[in-house]
Amino acid sequence: MDLSTLFQLKTAWSGFQRRHPKFVPFCRAAKTRITEGTVLEITVTPPDGQPLSMNLKVAAQDLDALNQLMGLAGQASQP
Repeated sequence: MDLSTLFQLKTAWSGFQRRHPKFVPFCRAAKTRITEGTVLEITVTPPDGQPLSMNLKVAAQDLDALNQLMGLAGQASQP
């Protein structure tokens, strides 16, 4: 990934955080509670009102990847 792309990503992430200030604290709180057997559920509800949902049960093999992803949100929020 080149520096230009990283800068664009940082700018986009900063804007996202300003518009959704509860997201990073939620990720930090959730990160401490995700263990093997935890069920993650995601629902996307577009303007037409037709929701799309999925869930997954976290396996032991998933924990490292999930911790890294959640950690990215926290690291990117640091000044």
